[in-house]
Amino acid sequence: MDVNSVLKELDGAFERADTIAAEQILRDGIAAAVSESDDGALLQLLNEYLGFLRETSRAEESYAIADRIRGLMDQMGLAGSIPYATSLLNIANAYRAGGRLDDSLSLYNETEKIYRNALPADSMLVASFYNNKALLLQEMSDLSGAIDCLGQALSIVETKNEPFEIAVTHANLANSYLGLSDYGHAMAEAEIATDLFNKNGILDAHTASALYSLGISLVKTGEASKGLAKLREAADLMERFLGKNEFWYRIQDAIKETEAVVKAHDADSVDSVGQSICVRGLNLARSFYEECFKPIIDRDFADFKDRIAVGLFGRGSDCYGYDDEDSRDHDWGPGFVVLTDPVTFEKIGSELTNAYDSLPKEYKGFKIAPTVSGHKRRGVFTIEEYFRELLGKYPITPDDFAIIPDYALSTAVNGKLFTDPEGTVTAIRDQLKKGYPEHILFLKVAEAASKASQCAQYNYSRMLKRGDKVTSVIMLA
Repeated sequence: MDVNSVLKELDGAFERADTIAAEQILRDGIAAAVSESDDGALLQLLNEYLGFLRETSRAEESYAIADRIRGLMDQMGLAGSIPYATSLLNIANAYRAGGRLDDSLSLYNETEKIYRNALPADSMLVASFYNNKALLLQEMSDLSGAIDCLGQALSIVETKNEPFEIAVTHANLANSYLGLSDYGHAMAEAEIATDLFNKNGILDAHTASALYSLGISLVKTGEASKGLAKLREAADLMERFLGKNEFWYRIQDAIKETEAVVKAHDADSVDSVGQSICVRGLNLARSFYEECFKPIIDRDFADFKDRIAVGLFGRGSDCYGYDDEDSRDHDWGPGFVVLTDPVTFEKIGSELTNAYDSLPKEYKGFKIAPTVSGHKRRGVFTIEEYFRELLGKYPITPDDFAIIPDYALSTAVNGKLFTDPEGTVTAIRDQLKKGYPEHILFLKVAEAASKASQCAQYNYSRMLKRGDKVTSVIMLA
């Protein structure tokens, strides 16, 4: 059987993004291999079909093909060989995609033993193994282990000068850094991947993965509109090449969330005939930053801009989006917080503060918010200093959640970040948004129940004596 002609025809179907034709080619090829008793061709085509089923999120069908592959390899006496290990790796990938993580890890370990004994350390098969094992470690939340694996893969593929494999490895690194909420590194890796894919004319599911990571990184660092464009591009590519699989739906969820962010940002707010309804502090702060302060950072602090986060969150109705023309704080106005790590602050803190203080004193007809008004609400701070101002202490331990007031926690996660290249501030906020540790949550619920019970016992009879029946009923509730 001429299996190469089948694979060539299969490649053509994938290039046309015709998944229906691709599956039919595989099915016909498998049937032909069985008819001609060509076990070698059959094994190769079954492996191709297994990968197809994995990529199209058809887990149960992929397991059946995996069992068929293992039975065929036993029949052919391939145990311990390189083709055997490579097939095990393919099956491990299918198990990973279907959620059978422990089974997948077992097969990865078996594959690794065979490869170590049979292949040179710089083999492309070894690089492929590290790339694929990294995906499993991502699923198992061992992101540092995944990054280590991808580093080993990258050292091999760069030596071999394989552009596609280099791009795929950088795309996988971007996804690992996303899991760590390290959006600066995630963006850098995704940009490398997408540039390589573009330069080499590669458009496929791997490109979609890199675009997804780039889109999420942009959104998380305050570039929601740009991120939305990348996410839509990723969704289009994924649907084109693999249809509406599980990853496509994940991208769609991200698109919906980002559309809401962009809509909230754009709602500065204009009615149906274009008349301004209300200028919100968050939107005003973002445009003030983008028009007046971002150019200063790009010009005067170019070497440090990746270490500078800017946004508006903390105390004040504007940070919650509750400000309107009838309810603005007395120190309301355009302004934002600029946050850096202590090392960066030591180097440029004074210059950065001077740059902030040199901004126009009025913007779009509104006076600039003061940098100090009893609390540190605007200006330049270290990250730790600002969170300490909001929470009372920082860093915090799980037990600290019991003593930090709820309102203080809310000030640390409200508002918006406009840019956060390294992702440090975003990671802190994301961790806080996960809520109370379980033992603290139980304490909080018990405390609230106790207060509610005490309130009712104390006030019910008092309300009856006053003839306030409505409030007395509320006490009983």
